[in-house]
Amino acid sequence: MSLIKNTSYRSDVDGLRAIAVLSVVGFHAFPGLIHGGFIGVDVFFVISGYLISTILLNDLRENRFSFRHFFARRIRRIFPTLILVLLACFIAGWLDLLPDEFQQLGKHIAGGAGFIDNFLYWYEIGYFDQSTETKPLLHLWSLGVEEQFYLIFPLILWLGFQKSWNSKVFYALFIASFVLNIWLSFTSPSAAFFLPFSRFWEFLIGYFVSIWLSQNSESSFFKKLINDNSQIISLVGLSLLAIAFISVSPKSVFPGFWALLPTLGAALILLTPHSKWINGCLLSNPLLVSLGLISYPLYLWHWPLLSFAHIMQGEVPPPAIRLIAIGIALFLSCISYKYIELPIRFGQSLKYKTQSLVILIVFTGGLGIAAILGKGFPDRIPEKYRDIQALFQRSDNATAECVAKFGGGGNSYCQIGDVSKAPTALLIGDSHAGHFFAGLNEYYLKKGGNLLNMGAGGCPPFLDLEFGKSLTNSLPLECHHYKDAFKTLFENPSIQTVIFAFDHSAYLNNDYEMYFKDGKDVQGDKLKISTNALKKTIEKIKSVNKKVVLIYDMPDINLDLRKCFAIRPIELGNRKCTIDSGIWKKDFDEYNLMIKSIVKNEKIEVFMSQEFIGENFPINKDGLPMYSDKTHLSKLGSKYFTPFYNF
Repeated sequence: MSLIKNTSYRSDVDGLRAIAVLSVVGFHAFPGLIHGGFIGVDVFFVISGYLISTILLNDLRENRFSFRHFFARRIRRIFPTLILVLLACFIAGWLDLLPDEFQQLGKHIAGGAGFIDNFLYWYEIGYFDQSTETKPLLHLWSLGVEEQFYLIFPLILWLGFQKSWNSKVFYALFIASFVLNIWLSFTSPSAAFFLPFSRFWEFLIGYFVSIWLSQNSESSFFKKLINDNSQIISLVGLSLLAIAFISVSPKSVFPGFWALLPTLGAALILLTPHSKWINGCLLSNPLLVSLGLISYPLYLWHWPLLSFAHIMQGEVPPPAIRLIAIGIALFLSCISYKYIELPIRFGQSLKYKTQSLVILIVFTGGLGIAAILGKGFPDRIPEKYRDIQALFQRSDNATAECVAKFGGGGNSYCQIGDVSKAPTALLIGDSHAGHFFAGLNEYYLKKGGNLLNMGAGGCPPFLDLEFGKSLTNSLPLECHHYKDAFKTLFENPSIQTVIFAFDHSAYLNNDYEMYFKDGKDVQGDKLKISTNALKKTIEKIKSVNKKVVLIYDMPDINLDLRKCFAIRPIELGNRKCTIDSGIWKKDFDEYNLMIKSIVKNEKIEVFMSQEFIGENFPINKDGLPMYSDKTHLSKLGSKYFTPFYNF
């Protein structure tokens, strides 16, 4: 295996880093202007692959490579500013985040400290996921991917050097990773985006650049070809980056084939260190080089500032606030680089510094775990804000007493009005059934009945069908609690009424994959298959002489009602919201066809919930929220319907 002959600083690489970080910052601050700016991360991946390969191969050639020294250098490079940012987010979250938000932040702090945030974000995408703008550490997914590459690549490279492997091994790894990227981009986009194995090929492009430059002497045909055409090659590389910034958007199938634009563009620029105009002039400009030197701390600081600004504003902050956040990020990046990063990376007592950083990162991760276990430490929030937050609570949490008596558990919502009495009615369905429980329970208790809820999130009451989240390409959700629900139904003659409700759109569009009970994918008309499954469920219930009631689903809203209320100690601007007919999502066409078919053939009772919506709904006459989020009723909203029930 040929090795690097020398290592020398390239100012144009820092200039390329500056373009990468500026594109990412620009995209996060003004996504409408730079909608392809997120591809700057892919440029970083190629640069990282190039630099780490150059360093490692040079150390191997000089017979001075050591895993301990390699990882010690990485710790001193990565940990200092990362620890500072994680601690700053913990403090900011402690001061202003609601308990559920702070609990989630704790999970991401722990994940960031352990460099596994990319796996966490991949797993989180789906039904109850928060808005990405309100996740201050979302950007650490890329750092996780990078460090996971650094765990594997040095070992493979060292083995290759010891065993005299040629580059064919790395070509095979590149092809495997790229093919996986293409496949996942079309079958599971979030997996392709967040998981390391579908991203490693981008780092390997940087490795190939390093190898290609080192294996050819200045007089070789390859090197001469590059040098003679360096201006054109670097210009093509810069053009590919420009095309990517303009053409790629969050709606693109990405990474996929689109990721070739920024990665090949970066590779061509790295291949031409002697290009006079692009590399020697533009990218070596002192301003760009200076920004490149602080690109790592700037990447770490900018997103938490923009995210917390969004959280405190309750919506996308105005341009002036976003510009101020970027200015603060630049200032903190300069301070971090000069007074934190450089003194720790270089100088004396390197072993002591490395050990101290390891202890600090473990401590920081421990703070995140404490926030998880402490359920966001609700007592730190002033009482008046806790009272406001309580208005947004739903009523679909399981109780231990209910689970012990009727089964369920896991992701189910096993609840009962009076656990000491036999149930007289059964509520089954997903979270869109669960959010009706508070109002239905009040109705049944007033009439001397007893309501049992045995629904579960993401689990519609369709016999023979299972569902998995399309965005994560997950296995079918665990909806086996319905076995307990039907067992309870058949074994309790006291249950006279069964109430259904379920999300009107999620299962009929591409949010969920549909499976048969045997695990096979459903092929064909989802609406027809779902309708038949629901009919089969109803027929099974009616066969034991139970009354069946279906509650017509509530519409989703295009408004987060939290923005209407001062819900946190630190706010940016005055809270305001406008309630008009435009907030309602009108996506009931297929659902209406299903309900019409069911009513016609099964003769069931339907409670048309939307007929009782008042003029100011989802804000009641006292100015209080009737929705807990964009798709679910709050307890108050659930109880709004109590006077209208008459089953």
